[in-house]
Amino acid sequence: MESTFFSKNDLADHKSFPRDIRCLAQLPSETLAALPRHVLTAFQAPTNAETDTVYSEAAEALAQPRAVLDHALDVAQFLLRELAPKGEAASDTPESLVSDIRDTFEVPEAAQEGLTTFLRELKDMAQRDVRLILLKRAHITSGLPVLNAVATKVDLRAVFSEEYKYHEDVAQFSPELVGTVPVGIVELTIHGGETEKVLLQLNRRTLQILQDHLAALQKQISIVERATQTLED
Repeated sequence: MESTFFSKNDLADHKSFPRDIRCLAQLPSETLAALPRHVLTAFQAPTNAETDTVYSEAAEALAQPRAVLDHALDVAQFLLRELAPKGEAASDTPESLVSDIRDTFEVPEAAQEGLTTFLRELKDMAQRDVRLILLKRAHITSGLPVLNAVATKVDLRAVFSEEYKYHEDVAQFSPELVGTVPVGIVELTIHGGETEKVLLQLNRRTLQILQDHLAALQKQISIVERATQTLED
């Protein structure tokens, strides 16, 4: 192996990397030349929905099918991170990476020049832009615990005609089922040194309150993002 990255990482038998890298290599040279800006935009997208929008817009702008371009953008984002200053490919040249890609994944010689040019621009972008993006992300996750995952479900809570109190004679306790009430259960997985799970229940009213507060918070974050982007530009 010529590159440090492929010397350290055996990706030949990886579930998706071989397929994704071949999809990237088969793109026409003019498409590869226009792809980096879409890669960076996707890399910056904060949500899966926004990433999907970027992918759709890239497929339309580059006149490529989503089925192919999705794989190309996925692996390009991965390489963008690894080419950043602290990534495992930071010290590698585009030529050494392409040489290993060609030999390991049976990429045609004809694709080598376009792929080399693409990786050269991707590395410049990784060294210039990705460092700041990753630094900002590190600050987002520092200090307070962060939310790792959310799971939700609905329980039906049984409603009885009476409740049992400990001092009462249980032999005389004879409640009737009078109905059920739906209760939303939310499970939050939070990481802050140690991973913890937090459970809470919501009814329709408290769920709406939570949704409204989160929607308001999203608007505030968007306002600050636009303002700080203007200052940075």
